[in-house]
Order: sequence, then C-alpha cells, then structure tokens
Amino acid sequence: MTVGITEEEEAHLQVVYAARQDLLNGENLGKQWDATQTLGHPVENATSMVIIRGAEVLAEALTRTDLDAGIRWGAAESIAHLGEAAGNTAAFALAKALLQRKPGQVASDSYVRTGLAECIGRMGAAVRGSGAV
Repeated sequence: MTVGITEEEEAHLQVVYAARQDLLNGENLGKQWDATQTLGHPVENATSMVIIRGAEVLAEALTRTDLDAGIRWGAAESIAHLGEAAGNTAAFALAKALLQRKPGQVASDSYVRTGLAECIGRMGAAVRGSGAV
C-alpha cells in the first residue's frame, strides 16, 4: 500500500491505472470506450485525487491523434461529466485540443471540435484562472 492513502483509495487508483492501460495502449475500441466511461464516472465515494488522476488520463487521450476520433470525443465527454472536479489541467487540455484544428491534429474533425467546445461549456469554474486559454 502506498503511504498516505487508504486501502479503498488504493483500490480506486488501481481501477484508474487499468483503465489508462486499456484506453491508451489498447487496440479494442470497445475496451477503450469502456475506459473513458470508467474514468469519467468514478465511484461515488472517490477522492479528489482519484478523480483528478482519471481526468489526467482522459486529457492525455485527447492529445493522441492515433486514437479514434470517437474515443477522443468520449474522453472529452467524460472530462465534462466530471465537471469542476476534473480541475484546471483537464480544462486546459480541452481548450488546447480545441485550438488544434489543422489536418492531422487533434481537433481536425468537426465532430471532435464540436464536442470539445460543448465540454468546455460544461466545465464550470474549472475553466477560469490557470485552466483558461
């Protein structure tokens, strides 16, 4: 067990790490989609550390042009579902991705771009301050 966290929190982090593996290193679209949902809908009693770690993985998925556009959109939707709990880092990742719209970049697909813009609108206070672009 890691020092400073409870066994329950450690178990939640293990779920995040397993979902990260499926999302970023997997080749099965179904597993990748399930991972976005797992990370974006944490258990009810998850701590802020667990939620933020999940949001960081989702933010990383946004930047990966090798992932399917639908998976990137799902990652954006999951960040938006987390809302303010996702934090400024996730809000910044959404805004940064939205600006990358040239061919071959993250938001070159209008479907993804529309989803990113909608998700930013649902982030609440997280898009203020250091998370704002």
